[in-house]
Amino acid sequence: MKIKKAEAVCFTVNFIAAKLFISAPGAFINIGKNAAWIAVLLNAAAAYLSFLFIYWLYKKNKKREIFSFLPPFLKKAVGITVSFYLIISAGIALALLIRGVIRTFMPETPSFIISLLFLSATLYAAKKGLIANVRLSVLAFPLLLIIPFVALALTPHIEPTNFFPILGDGNFFLRSLFGFNFFADFFVFYLLIPYFENEKDIFKTGSMIIGISTALCLLVVVSSTLTIPYQANFVSHFYQMLTFMAGRNSVINIIKVFKLVFLINFFLYVSDAAAAASYTLGETFDLKYPESTVFIISLLIIMTEEISYKTLTGPEAYERFMSWGHITFPLIVALSYLFGRRGKNEKNISSGSGSFNAL
Repeated sequence: MKIKKAEAVCFTVNFIAAKLFISAPGAFINIGKNAAWIAVLLNAAAAYLSFLFIYWLYKKNKKREIFSFLPPFLKKAVGITVSFYLIISAGIALALLIRGVIRTFMPETPSFIISLLFLSATLYAAKKGLIANVRLSVLAFPLLLIIPFVALALTPHIEPTNFFPILGDGNFFLRSLFGFNFFADFFVFYLLIPYFENEKDIFKTGSMIIGISTALCLLVVVSSTLTIPYQANFVSHFYQMLTFMAGRNSVINIIKVFKLVFLINFFLYVSDAAAAASYTLGETFDLKYPESTVFIISLLIIMTEEISYKTLTGPEAYERFMSWGHITFPLIVALSYLFGRRGKNEKNISSGSGSFNAL
């Protein structure tokens, strides 16, 4: 089963850009202050360099599975780590989704009933498999494009002076790289590599994903910077930011539309994360039917959702969790490269010994 470039772009951008609804705008503004847009570009540059390294590694080892040259014990460790990351992300997103439904549409409904409803829908979508979720993302992608236009529409008064000083406090370069990772979910793109027909499409698609995600984030961050002067305790939730920007009855319908887009995007994020975790575990443990893990994954997502819903506020929890995305994936890359080199050297030594013995 093969996928098209457009399908991979829609799926991965939907995955990455979910953070626009939670912590991304506020996180970048807190990091870069007036220079938040520069923080976005630095974050994107780091993500693109990581992608170029992974792509070089892929071409060098001529593998369809990007980590297939890892030894069994490390392959399992990597697979479990990635699955754990996806489950935690989905749990926090589900907590925000349930909270949004209760506040917006069903204020009198107990949270556990909404949780069960969404769990059932997520279980069904995830059980269809990763590729089915990739196909579905194409239909949802146009909704995602509404975000920057909503932000621009709710910009009542532009203040270009909010960009100054142009470098903020000048102390944000390292924090732009390690304080928050907008592109932490880009690694799901690597799960799709085996399904590409043409190797050249991998590079083009990866570049498009980072470019589109960066553009969406820049539009939102620039819109908010032009409208609201930097404050130390700037709201980190994009929905709250839009409400603050609007503050007028004339745009209340736009806010309602945004809420609906918010809920749809988060439902897809949770089901996509569950499907990706199921796929990862299936590849890690060579399961014949990886979909069989979906039920257990869903239970773990619900447990995470309950904890994050009761103990942590969504945006702050998500921001904290995403901050170590810059550590996890580069570590996986480094280990992959290390063992790839080691395997190749051992093969060369073995070949050399064989030739010597033959003489």
